[in-house]
Amino acid sequence: MWRFILKGLALCFLCTQASAVTISPLVIELNTDHRLTSQLVVTNNSTKKIALETSVHRLSFSSNGMTRIQSSADKNVLVFPPAALLAPGKLQTFRVQWVSNTPLKMSESYFIRFSNIQINQGNQELGKTKNLQTGINVQINYNALLHVYSSSLQPEVKINIGKEGNLILTNSGNRFTFTSKLHFKNLDHHFIEALYETIGDQFVPPYSTHTFDPSSQHLPVGTYYGYEQ
Repeated sequence: MWRFILKGLALCFLCTQASAVTISPLVIELNTDHRLTSQLVVTNNSTKKIALETSVHRLSFSSNGMTRIQSSADKNVLVFPPAALLAPGKLQTFRVQWVSNTPLKMSESYFIRFSNIQINQGNQELGKTKNLQTGINVQINYNALLHVYSSSLQPEVKINIGKEGNLILTNSGNRFTFTSKLHFKNLDHHFIEALYETIGDQFVPPYSTHTFDPSSQHLPVGTYYGYEQ
């Protein structure tokens, strides 16, 4: 499974290098109690004009943390401008705004997608990029991540280490977190490094459970609660 994931990541990297488009930042965390807007800066590092069209797609997570991308565009997030034509070496700032008035019951996550649209010299849209060798149309997309939450939402994370060394990480809270932000109390510092080597730097959605293979180093059996540092 990891082999296929790594191949996919390598393909994404090559596509990004070929088009020379960079997005900064790649991840936005937006607390709606403090602010409703943020921004993304997209740079065209290539030698050709690039036309980009934006769309927003909500991410849903199963109980085991698997991700599903909503196919239709979401209306809770507004990106302006909705499209832009970037000359070589130029950048464009996109405003990202949360426009929903409905109180959040749990944190929400979105892909902010920039689709590379091909245009002819008359600036008429031609659609997807065509692979000249195969004649197949290929849509190149660039994604940034947006995580939206309010101050009343909190993660509730615990990790259970079984007798066989298996690890089960559970977030029963209504807000996402990252394992890199967590500190597990009552776990001796000698075991902390081994624990983090096993679970890695993970995004942990609300109401999700993640299972990990046993650590190469023996970890003490028990349940340990994680708190954001």
